[in-house]
Amino acid sequence: MIIETKNLTKYFFIRKKILKAVDNINFNIKKGETLGLVGESGCGKSTLARVILRLIPQTAGEVFFNKTNIFDLSIKEFKKYRKKMQIIFQDPYSSLNPRMTIKEILEEPLKIHKIKGENIYTLLDYVKMSKSCLKKFPHEFSGGQRQRITIARALSLNPEFLILDEPISSLDVSIQAQIINLLKTLQKNLKLTYLFIAHDLAVVKYISTQIAVMYLGEIVEQAPSEKIFKNPFHPYTKNLINSSLKIKKETLISENELPPQFSPIKGCNFSNRCPYAKEICFQKKPFLKMVDKNHHVSCSSISKKIP
Repeated sequence: MIIETKNLTKYFFIRKKILKAVDNINFNIKKGETLGLVGESGCGKSTLARVILRLIPQTAGEVFFNKTNIFDLSIKEFKKYRKKMQIIFQDPYSSLNPRMTIKEILEEPLKIHKIKGENIYTLLDYVKMSKSCLKKFPHEFSGGQRQRITIARALSLNPEFLILDEPISSLDVSIQAQIINLLKTLQKNLKLTYLFIAHDLAVVKYISTQIAVMYLGEIVEQAPSEKIFKNPFHPYTKNLINSSLKIKKETLISENELPPQFSPIKGCNFSNRCPYAKEICFQKKPFLKMVDKNHHVSCSSISKKIP
């Protein structure tokens, strides 16, 4: 495993109340594979990404990169791991310094980590950008071109693991396909491992090996991509799939609003929106359990379990 999280938790303490942004997350990603992390806006996906990269501190739990707990490392010790773990953000324009040329943007991480001899022209070849772009500024490019530049910058340090935080959601549909195909090609050629964050299951299905479904800070279902689509168990997963495929055969989420962010929930976070909720769903919090080979679901109403 190149990445493994154990009971990873991030709470925000606001006005003497607790916001559970990430709550007891456990997953692992094998080298060269892609874990797709899906869920609606506000469920904690981006917060989880930032905690994994130590951009914000965790409240509890551990993250292992190549079997090393990165939270045990000092800032100086972690610097060499920072090169191997990179992130590509949702908005390419806001993640690029508008006062810097593309040449300066690509060279900046090399200077920070004191890496000499890296050819930035090779980076441009990776993302299929012309060398003539080096003297230009970010505002002179389209959204798709800017995202290619952010990908090139992330690749400048020869990373092993990339977090892709909704990298195509701000792009036109035709450009989205180009960026996804570029990411798949780079993964194959450079032997990269991805955590791909999105709210669109149709996109995640195309690029992911495994899929984890997140709801209000918790993983509610995790399985290989084909199993999630062929036989989803959790009502929330079913709703996401139906929404992405525009199926209206049945209503899987009630009209109840999301539970208040700061209110303590004794049972399942999804209980007040689930049309199949039982009494136990309101009283006892479920945990991920195996319902099929490599298929885990957090739902009290599912009794099937493989020992």
